[in-house]
Amino acid sequence: MRLISYSVQVFVTLLALMFSGMAEAGGRDCERVKLLAELNAEMSTAALANYDASSSTMQRIELQLQGISLQGLERFLTRLNMASYYSSVEHLFAHASAYAQSGKVTARSDVEASVRNIDLMISKICAGQLSGGAGPDGRYEGDAEGDGGFWENQNDWVRATGFTAGAGGVLLFLAGLLTVCRYAIGLIQHKKMCSVPAVLIGNELEFPGKLSRAGLHAVRFEPMNEAVADQLTELMSSPGFIHFDLRINDIDRPVFVDGYHKFYAPLYFFTKLSRKELSALLSLSERSIRNAPYIGHKSTRKKWRAQIRARNRLIKQAKPVN
Repeated sequence: MRLISYSVQVFVTLLALMFSGMAEAGGRDCERVKLLAELNAEMSTAALANYDASSSTMQRIELQLQGISLQGLERFLTRLNMASYYSSVEHLFAHASAYAQSGKVTARSDVEASVRNIDLMISKICAGQLSGGAGPDGRYEGDAEGDGGFWENQNDWVRATGFTAGAGGVLLFLAGLLTVCRYAIGLIQHKKMCSVPAVLIGNELEFPGKLSRAGLHAVRFEPMNEAVADQLTELMSSPGFIHFDLRINDIDRPVFVDGYHKFYAPLYFFTKLSRKELSALLSLSERSIRNAPYIGHKSTRKKWRAQIRARNRLIKQAKPVN
């Protein structure tokens, strides 16, 4: 199933690269909305969640807000003749700011509407749907010198816009397909959103926190606060392979930290959970349980493959013989 999700992602990426290659500006424009896309994804998840945000999530959203200039975005969208989307951006910022402070989402329908509009806007920008005002000679504005840029006349621009609009529709369809695939994989692997108290143990150090997602093969661990996150960051920056265990309800399980992102860490079990074990884990959640989509991430398993296999052998040798 991971292969299906990965294949769809690759196909979407290749199409985006192909059409953004029509004009270098399209790639630059897409890069400019990268942070906004990340914030939009966070708020999309928040609108679906039925529990308050963790402190690490609130801090992450606050950092995203600080990295985006509303005035710069307004000028950018005006240049692309997409100023009509700016009100959705303002609404998203207002809700994200409140969410970063309180950890609660209010007016979920308004958040969802803003997320959908911004998704559409970003899809158009990254699909290379360039637009500009027509000059007195019928040419469309392009570069700073006003020489018409990539398009020589209005007809060329109209044909290209129709072509890229079709490409944008394909990208939107594939993005929707990717979302369906992710939720399908999440259901198959029994991935759930939750809030389970847990302690990550490594090098005889304990890092309290919670599990915000859990499945048969892996969980997502979030440190309790920034101080704990800093301590874990320091440990993860040390050279060599570290043996970690995850303690849940006084039961320790060996895990592999597959990449660390300061505010969260994907943890993989050496022995996958049974459905009964997962149900027992989820019963400890302090929030209501919801289905969670599969979310890929940059893995470090290839780097530590030999060490992972070595620890797996030790774990199997340590198991009592019946």
